[in-house]
Amino acid sequence: MTDGFTLADRIVALLGHFPNGLTDAQIASQLRVVHDQVNSRCRTLADAGILHRDDFGRPVMNSLVTELPRAAIKRSAAHEWHWEGNVLAELVRYFEMDGWVFLRGDRVMAQRGGRLLHVESRGFPTKKSTSDSKPPHPMEQAESWYADALLKVLRLRQDCPDDIVGIGLPDFVCYRELLADTADALRAMRIDVYLVRAGGCVDALSIH
Repeated sequence: MTDGFTLADRIVALLGHFPNGLTDAQIASQLRVVHDQVNSRCRTLADAGILHRDDFGRPVMNSLVTELPRAAIKRSAAHEWHWEGNVLAELVRYFEMDGWVFLRGDRVMAQRGGRLLHVESRGFPTKKSTSDSKPPHPMEQAESWYADALLKVLRLRQDCPDDIVGIGLPDFVCYRELLADTADALRAMRIDVYLVRAGGCVDALSIH
């Protein structure tokens, strides 16, 4: 597929359902892709510490590493609480406290009891500009960010029909209004919603 959900993402998602691992050939068959592509991606994922490639026997078995480095998800005091990195850090903390095992650093992807969880997160724009050009109004920028996140979670839902899929946002009136405007679509597609408050608390909204 060419919808933004990469082959590496799909491999990680698939292996989440097979704790004992899969061979490159089995992954290629399940995902209906070329064996060489799977081999290349699995090697890259292994180098990144996401997969373990057991070559004790043949063929090589790929399995998920249960713990990943946490450096990429620490809250940053140098940024405002609603910065996307801080929102992501609070979401990861929230899910880990609920027993989920974190799998990646660029978005929330976790596993628990054989199930996978995917959450696309966004921050809220600041009024500060780092260029001479006039920045978009924060409300307009937030609406654009929400639309982008919504598209990605809809694609995730299509690619991962049995997984838990959600969207995480800082708690601003603007985002609450956008969520209300799209509540029917979120409900129909079984998209969960998580709002992060200024103090770091996470509210799971009841959309379904």
